[in-house]
Amino acid sequence: MIKILIIISIFVFSYNSFAQNDHIDLKKICLGNSCTKPIKEFKISNFFFKTRNCETKDYRKCLLWFGNKENKVKISWVKYYRIINGPIPTKSTCIKGKPVWFQDIPFPNNKNQNTNILKFLRKFNYQNKEKMYFNDPIIKTFNYFSQSDKSLGVLVQSKNFKGIRKKQIYVFDTEGDNFEVVKPLCKSD
Repeated sequence: MIKILIIISIFVFSYNSFAQNDHIDLKKICLGNSCTKPIKEFKISNFFFKTRNCETKDYRKCLLWFGNKENKVKISWVKYYRIINGPIPTKSTCIKGKPVWFQDIPFPNNKNQNTNILKFLRKFNYQNKEKMYFNDPIIKTFNYFSQSDKSLGVLVQSKNFKGIRKKQIYVFDTEGDNFEVVKPLCKSD
């Protein structure tokens, strides 16, 4: 019996070790100038999301409007935003206080190529203007306010004209009027 437990333990450990070392081909995931299609506008039930002038690298021109019927948010000078299309992650991969990569794909952690991966991610602007869960559709909702609600989140970092950064997560009920501001995933950079 002990031999069987040892063999099972070795197998499980080996499987987890190999799974963590899988090489992720970033070029297959990230095409063109982004890893998924940048999100500019969508609507689901009572929730709406719309951007203007966020295609440029000049964040001072980027404007966001989003919310539900009762709670609407307008933010200017948006440095980056991401749609949280799945549960709010508790252990987000972050670089310099900015959530990077996707929550449902392991971070490409190959130690020999780590510098190249960071350069690659920088080139693609850390998935700026995209969704947080790669395999989930943009409009995938999650439970937040209750067991049966349909919630969606927006992570936003903005600056004002003095350069002061503000990072917040806005969670909305797409079918009701609930709204909440949640603590950011990473420390502010």
